[in-house]
Amino acid sequence: MSNIDDSKFLATLTVGEFRRILQSNEDINKVTTGTSAESDIMTIDEVAELTGYSKATLYKFTHERRIPFYKPAHGGRRLYFVRAEVIDWMQKHPVQTTEDYCNEKLNHF
Repeated sequence: MSNIDDSKFLATLTVGEFRRILQSNEDINKVTTGTSAESDIMTIDEVAELTGYSKATLYKFTHERRIPFYKPAHGGRRLYFVRAEVIDWMQKHPVQTTEDYCNEKLNHF
């Protein structure tokens, strides 16, 4: 592919060059945003980074069945998590703001 810079017209690209640019952009986005099929499955290290909980706390939560997780069918010891389920779990119990609390109390009178 020839060097492409801002001075070239887009219309001078071949279909192949345009496809390579799009594919390159998709590959860069997958690396920088973590949006690939593999990123939906997380390890305990990734969950710890996402949630801010220590691995020990997360192991405790799995033992107590407080966080959704998966184990391999063959009885392996590794734990796996689904990103959307972890995010949903984190959002289940929001802390009520002071304003909401006061409004709730006023509405009961």
